[in-house]
Amino acid sequence: MQFISLNQTNHDYWQIIYREAFPPNERIAFQELKQKAADNHQIKMAVITDDEQNVGLPISLT
Repeated sequence: MQFISLNQTNHDYWQIIYREAFPPNERIAFQELKQKAADNHQIKMAVITDDEQNVGLPISLT
């Protein structure tokens, strides 16, 4: 199992899971979320992979 930072390869997967996990009234625009992560080192956007398959998104509370 690996944690892979958000990149061009897993971007669409991340966005799909994010949309499925939160109803529209509980999420911010994906671009805004990416900007918040870029501005705040405590926010990590990554994908969990197992045998090179995307299997989930980690929760980071650092």
